[in-house]
Amino acid sequence: MMTKSRLEGFTDGILVIIFTIMILEFKVPNSSNITAILKQFPYFISYSIGWLFLGEAWYNHLYIASKIHRVTHKLFVINALWLFTTSFLPLATAWIGQDLSARGPEIFYGLVFLVWTAAFLLLVFTAILDNQKLGRLQEAEDLRQMRIVRYLTNPFAIISQGLAWLLILIFAPQFQLVIMVWQILFIAGRTNVDIDRQHSLNR
Repeated sequence: MMTKSRLEGFTDGILVIIFTIMILEFKVPNSSNITAILKQFPYFISYSIGWLFLGEAWYNHLYIASKIHRVTHKLFVINALWLFTTSFLPLATAWIGQDLSARGPEIFYGLVFLVWTAAFLLLVFTAILDNQKLGRLQEAEDLRQMRIVRYLTNPFAIISQGLAWLLILIFAPQFQLVIMVWQILFIAGRTNVDIDRQHSLNR
Protein backbone atom coordinates (compact mmCIF):
# COMPACT_ATOMS: atom_id res chain seq x y z
CA MET A 1 0.00 0.00 0.00
CA MET A 2 1.26 3.49 -0.83
CA THR A 3 2.23 5.61 2.17
CA LYS A 4 1.21 9.22 2.66
CA SER A 5 4.82 10.38 2.37
CA ARG A 6 5.15 8.76 -1.05
CA LEU A 7 1.89 10.37 -2.21
CA GLU A 8 3.16 13.77 -1.05
CA GLY A 9 6.53 13.20 -2.72
CA PHE A 10 4.89 12.21 -6.00
CA THR A 11 2.60 15.23 -5.88
CA ASP A 12 5.39 17.65 -4.99
CA GLY A 13 7.53 16.34 -7.86
CA ILE A 14 4.79 16.85 -10.45
CA LEU A 15 4.02 20.36 -9.18
CA VAL A 16 7.70 21.33 -9.30
CA ILE A 17 7.81 20.21 -12.95
CA ILE A 18 4.74 22.33 -13.71
CA PHE A 19 6.37 25.36 -12.09
CA THR A 20 9.50 24.75 -14.16
CA ILE A 21 7.61 24.46 -17.45
CA MET A 22 5.90 27.78 -16.79
CA ILE A 23 9.15 29.70 -16.24
CA LEU A 24 10.71 28.09 -19.34
CA GLU A 25 8.00 29.68 -21.48
CA PHE A 26 9.84 32.96 -21.10
CA LYS A 27 12.02 33.57 -24.14
CA VAL A 28 15.42 35.26 -24.04
CA PRO A 29 15.17 38.46 -26.11
CA ASN A 30 17.25 38.60 -29.29
CA SER A 31 18.10 42.21 -28.53
CA SER A 32 20.16 43.62 -25.66
CA ASN A 33 17.83 46.61 -25.45
CA ILE A 34 15.89 46.64 -22.17
CA THR A 35 12.67 47.39 -24.05
CA ALA A 36 12.89 44.00 -25.80
CA ILE A 37 11.71 42.23 -22.65
CA LEU A 38 8.53 44.32 -22.62
CA LYS A 39 7.20 42.25 -25.51
CA GLN A 40 6.71 39.42 -22.99
CA PHE A 41 4.78 41.58 -20.54
CA PRO A 42 1.42 39.89 -21.34
CA TYR A 43 2.93 36.50 -20.53
CA PHE A 44 4.49 37.96 -17.38
CA ILE A 45 0.96 38.88 -16.23
CA SER A 46 -0.51 35.44 -16.95
CA TYR A 47 2.60 33.74 -15.54
CA SER A 48 2.38 35.70 -12.28
CA ILE A 49 -1.27 34.80 -11.83
CA GLY A 50 -0.58 31.16 -12.70
CA TRP A 51 2.31 31.04 -10.23
CA LEU A 52 0.13 32.52 -7.49
CA PHE A 53 -2.68 30.09 -8.30
CA LEU A 54 -0.40 27.06 -8.31
CA GLY A 55 1.30 28.16 -5.10
CA GLU A 56 -1.99 28.49 -3.21
CA ALA A 57 -3.24 25.20 -4.67
CA TRP A 58 -0.10 23.47 -3.43
CA TYR A 59 -0.48 24.97 0.04
CA ASN A 60 -4.10 23.83 0.28
CA HIS A 61 -3.04 20.37 -0.89
CA LEU A 62 -0.52 20.25 1.95
CA TYR A 63 -3.37 20.87 4.36
CA ILE A 64 -5.46 18.11 2.82
CA ALA A 65 -2.50 15.73 3.05
CA SER A 66 -2.05 16.58 6.73
CA LYS A 67 -5.58 15.27 7.36
CA ILE A 68 -5.08 12.01 5.46
CA HIS A 69 -4.26 8.88 7.45
CA ARG A 70 -4.61 6.19 4.79
CA VAL A 71 -3.89 6.34 1.07
CA THR A 72 -6.42 4.17 -0.72
CA HIS A 73 -6.26 3.32 -4.41
CA LYS A 74 -9.27 5.57 -4.99
CA LEU A 75 -7.58 8.49 -3.26
CA PHE A 76 -4.39 7.95 -5.27
CA VAL A 77 -6.29 7.89 -8.57
CA ILE A 78 -8.24 11.05 -7.75
CA ASN A 79 -5.05 12.80 -6.62
CA ALA A 80 -3.52 11.80 -9.97
CA LEU A 81 -6.60 13.21 -11.72
CA TRP A 82 -6.15 16.48 -9.84
CA LEU A 83 -2.52 16.60 -10.96
CA PHE A 84 -3.62 15.85 -14.53
CA THR A 85 -5.93 18.86 -14.56
CA THR A 86 -3.21 20.99 -12.96
CA SER A 87 -0.74 19.99 -15.69
CA PHE A 88 -2.77 21.98 -18.24
CA LEU A 89 -2.00 25.23 -16.41
CA PRO A 90 1.30 25.91 -18.30
CA LEU A 91 -0.47 25.52 -21.65
CA ALA A 92 -3.36 27.75 -20.62
CA THR A 93 -0.96 30.30 -19.14
CA ALA A 94 1.24 30.38 -22.26
CA TRP A 95 -1.70 30.69 -24.66
CA ILE A 96 -3.46 33.42 -22.73
CA GLY A 97 -0.14 35.23 -22.40
CA GLN A 98 -0.02 35.72 -26.16
CA ASP A 99 -3.07 37.99 -26.06
CA LEU A 100 -4.78 38.81 -22.77
CA SER A 101 -7.96 39.97 -24.52
CA ALA A 102 -8.41 37.06 -26.97
CA ARG A 103 -11.61 35.12 -26.28
CA GLY A 104 -10.40 31.67 -27.35
CA PRO A 105 -7.47 31.42 -24.91
CA GLU A 106 -9.58 32.99 -22.16
CA ILE A 107 -12.31 30.36 -22.63
CA PHE A 108 -9.73 27.58 -22.54
CA TYR A 109 -8.22 29.08 -19.37
CA GLY A 110 -11.67 29.17 -17.79
CA LEU A 111 -12.34 25.54 -18.77
CA VAL A 112 -9.04 24.42 -17.25
CA PHE A 113 -9.95 26.22 -14.03
CA LEU A 114 -13.43 24.67 -14.04
CA VAL A 115 -12.15 21.11 -14.51
CA TRP A 116 -9.41 21.72 -11.93
CA THR A 117 -12.02 22.90 -9.42
CA ALA A 118 -14.12 19.76 -9.94
CA ALA A 119 -11.05 17.53 -9.44
CA PHE A 120 -10.03 19.46 -6.32
CA LEU A 121 -13.47 19.08 -4.75
CA LEU A 122 -13.52 15.38 -5.63
CA LEU A 123 -10.16 14.97 -3.88
CA VAL A 124 -11.37 16.78 -0.76
CA PHE A 125 -14.62 14.83 -0.51
CA THR A 126 -12.79 11.53 -1.02
CA ALA A 127 -10.48 12.43 1.88
CA ILE A 128 -13.53 13.38 3.97
CA LEU A 129 -15.27 10.06 3.31
CA ASP A 130 -12.10 8.10 4.06
CA ASN A 131 -11.73 9.88 7.39
CA GLN A 132 -15.35 9.19 8.24
CA LYS A 133 -14.86 5.50 7.55
CA LEU A 134 -11.85 5.49 9.88
CA GLY A 135 -13.84 7.27 12.59
CA ARG A 136 -11.70 10.40 12.32
CA LEU A 137 -14.60 12.80 12.36
CA GLN A 138 -12.62 15.86 13.43
CA GLU A 139 -10.28 15.59 10.45
CA ALA A 140 -13.28 15.14 8.15
CA GLU A 141 -14.89 18.26 9.61
CA ASP A 142 -11.66 20.24 9.30
CA LEU A 143 -11.57 19.46 5.58
CA ARG A 144 -15.23 20.33 5.20
CA GLN A 145 -14.63 23.69 6.87
CA MET A 146 -11.81 24.75 4.53
CA ARG A 147 -12.74 28.21 3.27
CA ILE A 148 -12.15 27.26 -0.34
CA VAL A 149 -14.38 24.19 0.05
CA ARG A 150 -17.17 26.18 1.72
CA TYR A 151 -17.02 28.74 -1.07
CA LEU A 152 -17.01 26.20 -3.88
CA THR A 153 -19.98 24.37 -2.37
CA ASN A 154 -22.04 27.51 -1.80
CA PRO A 155 -24.80 27.50 -4.46
CA PHE A 156 -25.30 31.27 -4.39
CA ALA A 157 -21.57 31.97 -4.79
CA ILE A 158 -21.19 29.47 -7.62
CA ILE A 159 -24.26 30.64 -9.56
CA SER A 160 -23.44 34.35 -9.21
CA GLN A 161 -19.81 33.82 -10.15
CA GLY A 162 -20.78 31.58 -13.05
CA LEU A 163 -23.04 34.26 -14.48
CA ALA A 164 -20.39 36.94 -13.98
CA TRP A 165 -17.80 34.70 -15.62
CA LEU A 166 -20.05 34.07 -18.63
CA LEU A 167 -20.74 37.78 -19.14
CA ILE A 168 -17.04 38.62 -18.85
CA LEU A 169 -16.04 35.97 -21.41
CA ILE A 170 -18.65 37.37 -23.83
CA PHE A 171 -18.04 41.09 -23.43
CA ALA A 172 -14.63 41.60 -21.77
CA PRO A 173 -12.50 38.41 -21.74
CA GLN A 174 -9.41 40.15 -20.39
CA PHE A 175 -11.15 40.75 -17.05
CA GLN A 176 -11.35 37.01 -16.36
CA LEU A 177 -7.87 37.27 -14.85
CA VAL A 178 -9.20 39.85 -12.39
CA ILE A 179 -11.66 37.26 -11.10
CA MET A 180 -8.83 34.75 -10.87
CA VAL A 181 -6.71 37.09 -8.75
CA TRP A 182 -9.66 37.85 -6.48
CA GLN A 183 -10.37 34.15 -5.95
CA ILE A 184 -6.74 33.33 -5.27
CA LEU A 185 -6.21 36.14 -2.76
CA PHE A 186 -9.53 36.14 -0.93
CA ILE A 187 -10.74 32.53 -1.26
CA ALA A 188 -7.86 30.09 -1.79
CA GLY A 189 -5.44 32.30 0.13
CA ARG A 190 -7.66 32.47 3.21
CA THR A 191 -6.63 29.14 4.64
CA ASN A 192 -7.93 27.43 7.79
CA VAL A 193 -6.81 29.00 11.04
CA ASP A 194 -5.08 25.77 12.07
CA ILE A 195 -3.18 25.20 8.83
CA ASP A 196 0.11 26.84 9.86
CA ARG A 197 -0.03 25.20 13.28
CA GLN A 198 -0.66 21.83 11.60
CA HIS A 199 2.33 22.26 9.28
CA SER A 200 4.55 23.18 12.23
CA LEU A 201 3.51 20.07 14.15
CA ASN A 202 4.31 17.87 11.15
CA ARG A 203 7.93 19.07 10.92
